[in-house]
Amino acid sequence: MERKGSFKGEKKGKLIKVNEEKLLKEIDKVESRLTKKIEANTNEIRSIEKRLNGEIKKLDRKIESEVKKLDEKIESEVKRLDEKINNIGAEVIKHSLMFEEIKKNMVTKEIYNVLDEMVVILRRLDQERVFTVEWIRRIERDVEKNKIDIEKNKEDIKKIKEKIGMTEES
Repeated sequence: MERKGSFKGEKKGKLIKVNEEKLLKEIDKVESRLTKKIEANTNEIRSIEKRLNGEIKKLDRKIESEVKKLDEKIESEVKRLDEKINNIGAEVIKHSLMFEEIKKNMVTKEIYNVLDEMVVILRRLDQERVFTVEWIRRIERDVEKNKIDIEKNKEDIKKIKEKIGMTEES
């Protein structure tokens, strides 16, 4: 009877060894598949990271281009308005001199009324000049604010890159 028991034990030991080998082979297969999936995911992440960096660089260039365009527009508009203001000033001086001459030569009520109307027009022109200058100042403040916002956005993008572990490739 002992023989039967030892024979069963030998058979059982061989079965355990066979099952253990099968399990180890299966574990190796699973580990291999997981390693391949991890490598594929790593490559996909790198690809996405490269695309993100490219898009970020495109956006940075676009922002810089738009800021430059706005600066050029503002500068052009300021020059144009300066010329207009200078022309208005010259016209005011010219008209003031003309009015002085007219005052000296003619002293009728009707002429004074016309002159008063002209002064009202000149005052309106001067008020328009004042409003135009204020408008330019508002635009300049807006541009400065936009520049600050753009710089903040650049810093935020940089922080986000650092947070997700992206490095900028030059």
